[in-house]
This record gives sequence, C-alpha cells and structure tokens, in this order.
Amino acid sequence: LPEVQLGLLPGGQGTQRLLRLAPLEVALPMLLTGAPQTMDKVMKAGIVDAIAKADVVEEAAQLALSKTPAPVSKRPVSQATRFKALGGGLDMALNQATNQAKGMIAPEAIINCLRAACGGG
Repeated sequence: LPEVQLGLLPGGQGTQRLLRLAPLEVALPMLLTGAPQTMDKVMKAGIVDAIAKADVVEEAAQLALSKTPAPVSKRPVSQATRFKALGGGLDMALNQATNQAKGMIAPEAIINCLRAACGGG
C-alpha cells in the first residue's frame, strides 16, 4: 500500500478488504505505514492466494477458474479481528500512529474506516 507512505488512504477499498482477509495484527501495520511485508507473512495471513511461477496471465486464469467466486467485499470481518479492534486495538494503533506521524490526518481516517468495517463506527 505505497499510497499510505504519501499520507493518503489506501485505494481500492484497501481498508475494508484487507481487514476481511488478514488478522488485525497483520493488517494494521500495512494500512498505517504502507511497509512491505514478506511473502511468507502475506501467504500465511491469506492475503495472497498463489505466486505465479511462469506465465502470470495463464496461471491467474487457471486459479480463477479453479475456485468458486468468493468476493472479498462480501466476506465478514472475523470475530477475532472485531474483538481486538473494538477492544482497544484500534485506539492503541491510533495513539502510536499519531505520535509517529504528527500532523498527518491519514492515520485517523484509516482507523475510522477500520472501525466502521468492524461495526463500531
């Protein structure tokens, strides 16, 4: 999410979709800092389905045709993520982000989007 490093909110519904794929402790650093993650970490978290080894288009088509459609936007945020988020996790993340990025408004806006995704805002 490189746009976060420019002080912008993640595009493409990033705040809503990532929270439906990954646990809060994986999603928060990505959303608040835009820092790249290791492939092992994103594979384990379920953010990435596969890594193409040869023809990206061919492999993507095969993967898409082999699975039942399951739009991320239709998935619920996990109960564990909701509990962590609304139990103080988002407030702690906002405090830390505010201290690290003084004067930036994006962290608070991102946290507000996450809070809404979890049903608390």
